[in-house]
Order: sequence, then structure tokens, then C-alpha cells
Amino acid sequence: MPIRNAYGLTEMGGGVMITPAGSAFVEGYMGRPFPGITVKLSDGDHGEILAKSPAMFIRYIDDEAATRAAFDDEGFYKTGDHAHRIGDDYYFDGRASCDWIKFHAYKISTLELEQSLMDLPYISEAHVLPVLDREAGGMVAALVRLQAQDMGKETHEVTLRTIREELAAAGMVSFKLPTLLRVLQDGEQVPVTASGKVIKKVCLQNYFNISGYLPDGYSVDGVEYWGNKLDLDTSSRLFDWGGM
Repeated sequence: MPIRNAYGLTEMGGGVMITPAGSAFVEGYMGRPFPGITVKLSDGDHGEILAKSPAMFIRYIDDEAATRAAFDDEGFYKTGDHAHRIGDDYYFDGRASCDWIKFHAYKISTLELEQSLMDLPYISEAHVLPVLDREAGGMVAALVRLQAQDMGKETHEVTLRTIREELAAAGMVSFKLPTLLRVLQDGEQVPVTASGKVIKKVCLQNYFNISGYLPDGYSVDGVEYWGNKLDLDTSSRLFDWGGM
């Protein structure tokens, strides 16, 4: 039986978009709006998903402020999810509240960075964690597990520098590169919920010794820290940097 991806919200009364029958699987592909559903993105061909339908909810009971904040000036519901559009097709980019990190004035998609880390041949597991910083706003911590090394083969030394250099060589702009790195050792497991979702706050506490903001003079055994400065020299293509 063919499988199709769909995107929906309780506030919209159910489904919002679905992939066309027979379409090939593409990572993040959401498809097109159902009949009767109107969808737009906050910044034209990208941004927050805004949706409207005859079956959508109309207000929060006894909370006018929350109701006003939930809709734009044209009555579209603000989903809090981000996407981009290519032609008539929509592609999911992440949840605004948890899948983006704002580093200085620029945004980082945790989903994009996790996939880029997984594309490195020596990484078998990757998790991107948001770290609060009083100067930078937010920074990227990468928690990774290395591929098992075959006996007799040369060991690949993995450091934060090598990861940053290889991601940059693949075209990633400098502000998106991870600034902290912790490599999981044998027997170390990532904490997850009953549904399998990574508990990022616990990961930060257990493996980076971070609770809340990054401490001044941060230094933890087993963790590499690059710093919180914005490197403007690596790329001058600011248009591609997704400023918020």
C-alpha cells in the first residue's frame, strides 16, 4: 500500500497538506494544500506556515489576547512551523520554537545541521542542541556518535575543527557551524521520551554540564568549545544567511 506524507493541525480541523499520490519520497516534502485550505508563507516563498480553512478554530475561549496573537491581519492561523515553497510544493523546515537557534543576528536550522552531520561518513548519530549564551543569544552544541572502526583500518581522528572544516568545504556558511562538540562513547545513550524524542535539556546537562546559560570560562572534560564570536570572514553571502 502506497504511503503518503500529510501535515495537519488540530486548530485547522485536521489535514492541511498532503503529498500527491505516486510522488517520490523526499526528505521534508509536505505536498500541497487540501481542497478548501489556503496556505501562505510569511516571507513569500519561505517562512512561517499560515493557513486558513472553513473548519478552522475561530478563537480561544475567554482569551482575547491569545486569539489576536494566533492570527495575522488576514485571518490566517500562525502555525509556528516553518517551510519553503518550490512551485506549488511545500517543504518542512522545522518548528519555530524548537528547531531553530538564533546565533547573533542569524538563524540556524537544527534539522539541516543534523542532516549535514549525518552526511559525514564517520558519524552514525547526530543531535544538535541549543545552548543559551548571553552574548551570542544561542549557540550550537553537537552530540555525535562515530561509526565503528574496522580493525586494521586507519583511525579517523574527529575533532571540532575537522568537523567544522568539512562542513565548510561542503558549502555550509560559517555561522551555522557547531561551536561545541561532545563525542558519545561506547555505552553512553541519549535520553529519550517514551515516544523516542530526544530530551535535549537532559543531554546538555549529562554530556555538556550545561544548565541554563553557558557559564563564563566554560571548560568541561571531553567537550570542545570553539567560542561564541561571529566569524564574518568565512562568507560574505549575507543574503544566504537567513537573518531574522
